[in-house]
Amino acid sequence: MHMVKAHKVQEFSDKLPEGTMLFNGEYTIKKFLNDGGFGLTYLASDGLNRNVVIKECFPKTICRRSQLIVGIRSKTHMLEFSNMVDFFIKEAVKLSKLKHPNIVHVHHVFEENSTAYMAMDYVTGSDMLTLLENPNYKFEPDDIIEITLKILDAMSYIHATDMLHRDISPDNILIDNRGEPKIIDFGASKEDVSKASRALSAQLQIVKEGYSPQEFYIEGSKQTPASDLYGIGASLYHCITGEVPSNSNLRLSAVAQGAPDLYKPVAGRFKGYPANFLEAVDKNMELFPQSRSQSASEWLAMLGGDPKSNVVPIVPKRKKTMNISVSKFKPVFATVGLFVLLSGAATYYQVFHNNPDNSIQTIISVKKPDGLDVVVKKQVPVVKVETPVAKQIPVAAKPAKNTTSRPTRSIAEIMSELALEAPLDGGADITTLPVK
Repeated sequence: MHMVKAHKVQEFSDKLPEGTMLFNGEYTIKKFLNDGGFGLTYLASDGLNRNVVIKECFPKTICRRSQLIVGIRSKTHMLEFSNMVDFFIKEAVKLSKLKHPNIVHVHHVFEENSTAYMAMDYVTGSDMLTLLENPNYKFEPDDIIEITLKILDAMSYIHATDMLHRDISPDNILIDNRGEPKIIDFGASKEDVSKASRALSAQLQIVKEGYSPQEFYIEGSKQTPASDLYGIGASLYHCITGEVPSNSNLRLSAVAQGAPDLYKPVAGRFKGYPANFLEAVDKNMELFPQSRSQSASEWLAMLGGDPKSNVVPIVPKRKKTMNISVSKFKPVFATVGLFVLLSGAATYYQVFHNNPDNSIQTIISVKKPDGLDVVVKKQVPVVKVETPVAKQIPVAAKPAKNTTSRPTRSIAEIMSELALEAPLDGGADITTLPVK
């Protein structure tokens, strides 16, 4: 009987270990989130102990990691990987210029470990796909309508910058804890790399079954804003029906063979939606780009969300409200209010006068192999408060019985008079605040 000697197998992992520090200790990896064909994503903390998301350029089909350093599996992919890092950096720089409440903001890109990284805002919530797969969660019609209006507004903003997303799908739409949608993970870099390298085009996932339009399957086909609108329509179809729409390439094949389109329209099949809302989804699920809306604004116009549209706007039903009644106040509250106002003004002046450099910067730093750093700083200036010039407050004096003028009154006297003029019986209006 032969004894088999057990060998300890060394475990290799592509992901960065927890506790790894990047960019001279500015970021610390807390945990691995997920991976895709193009990169790895981590939750990290920054120098101010805030949560951020770090995305690492790591095409796992051609890359390997030796400790922290990223290398290639074969020298034949050296040029392709170099191109991918360049495209990754260029995309991050473009994304850093986008400022929209429904787009996750990229605020830092840098090179390290022979690859590139981008730091993005961390969103507390879940992606739409995870919610769709959760049997205990359901998207209500009002939720879907509200998400649609905001996503279309964000997409209109993206297209106005001459950019395409190219990867709109439920897993790239985050829903935060307030129900706000956030677009993430642009696929432009993968498309650029695919065009630059045929060897990598098959390895990168540049299409998503059910969500990508048919033009994404055809090499060299023209891609337009209508291509992104198909992804939005497909994502909404999934939310409305609970099913992933038919693959657009299979739909095209069926139509080419004279068979009916595999797509089943949503118009007239679901309650709780205005008719033109469902019709707009169907329109933007058309196989051929020219049959869809040609811009997000055109889609919004179908819903009445564009000012130039004659359509009655579609809006979600009014949310429940909470009434906050303000009790009647006495003259003393007016006195206290004036004291607070004066104190606040003094504090504001003290802080900004003594600390004039309170600007906020967005930093994009790229470390090149030759050791040179390219740093771009966007600075939002803070208005500096000039030293206030003392002005005498004119006070209307009552007519005196003699020619001797009345002395100037003190601040306390003025405030006391203001307090006496405050309403004694009136109450403040009821303020209505939206409750999510």
